[in-house]
Amino acid sequence: MAIVTEEAGGRGYHAPDPEHEVLAQDILPTWKPDFEFAKNSRHMTPWVYGLGRFSDLFTPRQLLALATFSDLVAQARERVYQDALEAGLPDDPTPLAEGGRGARAYAEAVGVYLAMAVDRLADYHSALCSWHTGRDTIRNTFVCYLIWTLGM
Repeated sequence: MAIVTEEAGGRGYHAPDPEHEVLAQDILPTWKPDFEFAKNSRHMTPWVYGLGRFSDLFTPRQLLALATFSDLVAQARERVYQDALEAGLPDDPTPLAEGGRGARAYAEAVGVYLAMAVDRLADYHSALCSWHTGRDTIRNTFVCYLIWTLGM
């Protein structure tokens, strides 16, 4: 674990204090994807390395953050719906998937975009991410799988 700070000359990297480590270790996620990977080598193969469950891809701190952001998507969608009604969009009950154009469909569209953002968080905030030293940033979890699949 490292603490990254923005400093005058760029980013600074600092070892955590013992207090930081204790706080990070005491975090318990409110939810986790606790189901097994399919043991099929044509798909993701973390099980080959002893990671048998989807929840093994994330630390408890990462799982808590992902669960929190996922819960916030539903709250934001409801807030967008109320704001859209106040802005004058019609209260059409037709959902986005059925061609709706009212406040409900608008809120669902925003919810889809926010859910995609949480998906990207899952890709970039797993215990398997590595550091890209040339770009001074983190690599995403599934880059190797995508490169292999797409032939890049």
